[in-house]
Formats: sequence, C-alpha cells, structure tokens
Amino acid sequence: LREKLESGQIEKARQRRRLIRTLGGAALLLAAAVGIVIYELRARDLWGELRPAVNDAVSAQGYRDALLLCDNVLERYRWSLKARELRDDRDDYEQRHLDAEQGRSADLERRGQLPEAITVLIETHTLLRSEKRRGTITERLAGLRQHGLAAPQEADDAFEHPDAASATGAAGHRRRLAHAQTGPD
Repeated sequence: LREKLESGQIEKARQRRRLIRTLGGAALLLAAAVGIVIYELRARDLWGELRPAVNDAVSAQGYRDALLLCDNVLERYRWSLKARELRDDRDDYEQRHLDAEQGRSADLERRGQLPEAITVLIETHTLLRSEKRRGTITERLAGLRQHGLAAPQEADDAFEHPDAASATGAAGHRRRLAHAQTGPD
C-alpha cells in the first residue's frame, strides 16, 4: 500500500474514476438534449405540414377543421415549445368557432329548429377546451332545452360521451382529418 501511495497509483485511479463519471454524466445529458431537440423538430415538422391546411380552413372560416388539425399537433407533442406557441392560435380559433356556431344555433332557433340548434351546440362542445367556453355552451344548451324541446337521444349521448359518438364525434372526425392529411400508415 505504501508503495502504491508513493508511486501515485491510488490518486491516478481516483482521477480515472472521476473522469469516467464525468464523461458518463455528460453523455447522458447530451443524449437527453438530443432527444429533446428531435422531439421539438418533429413537432415543428408536423406543424409545417399542417399549417397550409389550417390556414386554408381559417380563411374559409372552417374553424372546426382548423381546431382538429391544431389538436393533432397538440396531442402528439404537448410538451414541445411549438405546442406552447400553438395554444394561443388554437384559443383564437376556438373563440371564432364558438362565435360562428352560436350564431348558427341562434339562426336555427329563430327558424324553429331547436333540435338542430341543440345538436350544433353539442358538437361544438366536444371541441372546446376552455372551461369558460364550455360553461357558456352548457348554459346555452340549458336555455334551449327549457324552451320545451329535448335534443335527440344520440345528440345527448354525444354530449355525455363525445369519444363514443360514431361518425359525428370529434374523435372520429379528428382521425379522418389526420388520415387525410398524413395518409395511411
């Protein structure tokens, strides 16, 4: 032991262990950083592919389609910086969609088509993320239902279980849009 201490072998072994620990830690940090960058780039790439379709939908006032396309990015890459940037745009599209659908529902109500007006609001409710906006739709639905007509049973089911709704559900519509945009896997 004395010879090893005097020759410096123990100190050299300690230095080697420190160097290996440092390089191993740096490699783990580098791998994590590369993973984060790849995740962010994939989010931006997907948004780059979907942006023209979203812009076309917004210019044609098809806010429902714009919301579904935005949701496609937000659901896949919810932790990316791009998703954080996109949430503000999605909130704007959501408000525009809500305003348009409330106007459409009011027109249907004026024409005496209360079940259709209720169905429009229920379908709109499935796309909303903001609790305040969902509350607005819920209050409006309660007001329409007080007029004496109830919504069709399948519309009530879609409101209670939006993902269980078949062809009219937002989840089914979202899948069809994603399939149309990205093609079959």
